[in-house]
Amino acid sequence: MDEIDLKNLPLNQRTVAVDNENIRVAAIRTSTNTTIVTWQDPETNRELLRTRVDVFTGHTTLESYDRAFWHISIDGLQKTASDLDRLTGEPLSMHADPSTRSLEIRTKK
Repeated sequence: MDEIDLKNLPLNQRTVAVDNENIRVAAIRTSTNTTIVTWQDPETNRELLRTRVDVFTGHTTLESYDRAFWHISIDGLQKTASDLDRLTGEPLSMHADPSTRSLEIRTKK
């Protein structure tokens, strides 16, 4: 994914980082400290993933995700959606690859 400079995003303006046949990734800075990043299916506009990112620290929290779309790993181990549900709202680092439907989560513990 193309990098978005979160610190320079204007407030309440949607910025699209990726828009191709596989995925649309957009960011909206909702406050001085917070940006919401969404991943959508460009064909159906179905939201596949939503995260909240602290603009200054880079800490990411998972807000929602499409349970049927993603193959999940947490700290290098294959996990279920139920395992990921327990981490909703917790600080994480993640890598999303929509072409392989993989969502790789690293906990900050």
